[in-house]
Amino acid sequence: QKFLDDAARSVCRARVALDQDSPADDRVLLRFVPATADEQATPAQVDANLQHLLRRFHQRRVRREDPELVGWRFQFEATRFGGATGPEAWEAVCVALMTHPDFYTY
Repeated sequence: QKFLDDAARSVCRARVALDQDSPADDRVLLRFVPATADEQATPAQVDANLQHLLRRFHQRRVRREDPELVGWRFQFEATRFGGATGPEAWEAVCVALMTHPDFYTY
C-alpha cells in the first residue's frame, strides 16, 4: 500500500503540473476546472470534473445528483477548506482516486 500511495502522489503531482501548462482540451485532471490557483471553480465545474475523473479512474458514470459524488465532492471541498489551492485540492482527489480499491482492482 505504501508503494501505491507514493506512486499516486508522484503521478498526481506531475499530472497537475502538466495540466497547468496545457490547453483545456489536453488536460487530464483539470479538464473542466480552472488550472490556476487564482481562479475558483464553480460547483457545476467541480461536479463535471469529478464525473470526468470517476469515469477515467474507476470506469464509473455518475450523475450530478448521484450520492456517490457527495463523498468525492467533500474530499475536494475539505482540502480547499484546509487552505489548499484548487490545483492542490485536485491533486489530493487524484491521490484518493488512485489509492481507492475501485482503481487498483479495476
